[in-house]
Amino acid sequence: FDVALDPMSGQEGSWACVACTFVHTNPEIARCVVCNTPRDYAKNHARIVKERTREFEDKFGKEIMGLFIPYPDMKGCNSGETAASQILPSLWLSGSHRTRDLKWLKENKIAAILNCAGNDVKTAKEDVLTAVGVASVKSLPLDDTSQMKDKLKAYLKDAHGFIHQQSQSGKTVLVNCAAGVSRSSTVVISYLIKHHSMSLKDAIALVRSKRKFVYPNLGFWEVLLQFEKQVSQQHTRNITYPNDAYAHTKYTHKHTHTLIDYYK
Repeated sequence: FDVALDPMSGQEGSWACVACTFVHTNPEIARCVVCNTPRDYAKNHARIVKERTREFEDKFGKEIMGLFIPYPDMKGCNSGETAASQILPSLWLSGSHRTRDLKWLKENKIAAILNCAGNDVKTAKEDVLTAVGVASVKSLPLDDTSQMKDKLKAYLKDAHGFIHQQSQSGKTVLVNCAAGVSRSSTVVISYLIKHHSMSLKDAIALVRSKRKFVYPNLGFWEVLLQFEKQVSQQHTRNITYPNDAYAHTKYTHKHTHTLIDYYK
């Protein structure tokens, strides 16, 4: 079936998840089939943002370009900088703090670090890291904004290759950004899709089971949706995702299965 929907205006029987932009055509679905965000939250989000934006503009007398309203389960996000989460036996996800925690790096036998925040995060010096067993460090200069989606696409192949090569050599990898919420989680989720043959839904479910406050930004969600499509084209199912997943949404499924069947 085909669905064309502007999520901000709405279409009867359809709703778009505000957290990941996925469009649902079944009005009975209470939670997003991709990221599990409640439908009611999506429905109320635009109203909340509008009210809060007006409140801030009235208070400060300045135009607000954008206002972030936390998604469900983001209560622990403030501890993201210090918290580390083991996603696989040889793969960890964290914020910036653990890249400088020499005792933790040594105890968990971290041999490689993939820093997805570039200059936003300063790791310990190379000689210091080498002394505790970290032999390889790779940095991706990503900002946590939707505008970085094209750069993210360009970096994914190298990022996946770095993680996979280290893992295949029996080494443990730490993937980090500033808080371990958006940039690094996007890289880890896409790695699971590519090298562990997971669907996007299963990859997200696994990562969130270890680190519940994982929320890629909207531009990165678009990259993940398109990346899953790219990987899935090598298999039997073919799903077409939008170029602009949030503003102009159109999904086409070319088989008899529904999108909901696909994500079960």
